[in-house]
Amino acid sequence: MAQLDNINPPWYKVIQVLLKSGMKKLPISLLLVVHNEEQYLERCLVSCADLVDEILVVHDGPCTDRSLEICRRYTNHVEVRAFVGIPEPHMAYMCAQATNDWLFQLCPDEFFSEELRAQLEALIQDERYQGYQILFPTLYKGNYYKVFHKIILIDKKFFYFVGAPSEYFHPLNRKVNIKTLAFGIEHKPFYDNITFASFRKKWIPWTKVTARYYAKEFREIPTYNCPRTDWDPRLRLRIDHPIFFGIIGSSVYQLAMGVKTFLSIRRVLFLKCTILMTLYQALTFFYLWQYQRQAKKEKALTQRAPV
Repeated sequence: MAQLDNINPPWYKVIQVLLKSGMKKLPISLLLVVHNEEQYLERCLVSCADLVDEILVVHDGPCTDRSLEICRRYTNHVEVRAFVGIPEPHMAYMCAQATNDWLFQLCPDEFFSEELRAQLEALIQDERYQGYQILFPTLYKGNYYKVFHKIILIDKKFFYFVGAPSEYFHPLNRKVNIKTLAFGIEHKPFYDNITFASFRKKWIPWTKVTARYYAKEFREIPTYNCPRTDWDPRLRLRIDHPIFFGIIGSSVYQLAMGVKTFLSIRRVLFLKCTILMTLYQALTFFYLWQYQRQAKKEKALTQRAPV
């Protein structure tokens, strides 16, 4: 745990100089989905633009701030696509557009740590591994908790992606070697995400978007390199039975895992995360149940309508 430091990391000005020097870059495609996030983008892009030789940016829907202007300072690959409210559908599209095998998925409020910058070349040159689980810190009340990881650096030949909410890169088979790193990105939004106010403002709208995606047929979901023809079996069970396996089953699982984490780490943050994630899962499948009921009513009315 470390105190939140200044908005710009200490090497910010140094990298700006390196960007102008034309130094050799690594064959990595950085994938970045944004939505009116001008306050983060300079910090995010300057942390990695001197290292990666391709940056792909998709703006989710129309831009109403300076996000496009800032991104175009660092890359010519900036595209505005239809608004969907989540990054994952765009991510599936960007995987196919990337010209490099190695991909790095980054969010606007994240940026490369000094250790990641120093180790990045060695990581992609290590032939033993095709992907990396990178440390993803959580900010809570001005403090940094370094516990969670996510798979965001991968060789795309060995992975697939499903463009649905909360999805991540999946290995194509069990032979794919993924290494968990003790270091990673910096994640420093200018607010605490683990609060009930943030839950009302951001998380609840996400539950509705997620439910709408789960109400779709899998063939309607954008994917990349995907060998599957249906949802993951555990998710399919919850989609088909949103009350019992969705609301009840997911809530019980989230509570059990959260309490286990809390008892091992003894931080209030993880107890709060557990409560919010349980509410998130319950609301998601409640809205899915509503959408499914509405779809059945509309189908019944259509069938009864005179020809």
